[in-house]
Amino acid sequence: VQDISLFLPLMAETETLQQAEQIIRKSLLNPERFWQPYGIPLCPPKAQKSTGGDCENTSVMWSSLIGRGLLAYGYQSEAAELVARLMSAVLFNLKKHKAFSHHYHTESAQGVGERHALPGLAPLPLFLETLGIRLISPTKVMLVGYNPFPWPVTIKYRGLTIYKDRQKTRVTFPGGQTAVVKNSDPHLVSVE
Repeated sequence: VQDISLFLPLMAETETLQQAEQIIRKSLLNPERFWQPYGIPLCPPKAQKSTGGDCENTSVMWSSLIGRGLLAYGYQSEAAELVARLMSAVLFNLKKHKAFSHHYHTESAQGVGERHALPGLAPLPLFLETLGIRLISPTKVMLVGYNPFPWPVTIKYRGLTIYKDRQKTRVTFPGGQTAVVKNSDPHLVSVE
């Protein structure tokens, strides 16, 4: 039975670009295989009928590792879509049950397993990496790429504020200094 471990080569970045594209296009992004409304299931829907169990659930941790693989091979918009799908499941459960769950059902978003479980937290590291923001300190931040999300994003961290939309990124440091970056090239923005 094929399962989520099929994507280990993406996570380890061991595939050529052509091999990665085949894995991503034929399996990962195929809604009949792994690309489900609320994340990536532990095994594809057809296998779920024969194996049962937790197959139809998504693990935020596994999905985040796969998302990092997508980013490594240049699939930023697909990684953003994965973050949005995972966040929809997390937010659904926070609103309905006021709790995180260990896993989430990939078709209904229902929390599965232990409540208040750390593995079910929002995928913040994947979100920041997809957004192209690496927080180094309150006075230093690395910016890469563009904002792939359909909305502007504001990040606040220890007095630092980063606003990123499709055209620009504005960084406001705790002391009030501001820097604006208007392209997608890597930039290390800091104040001394």
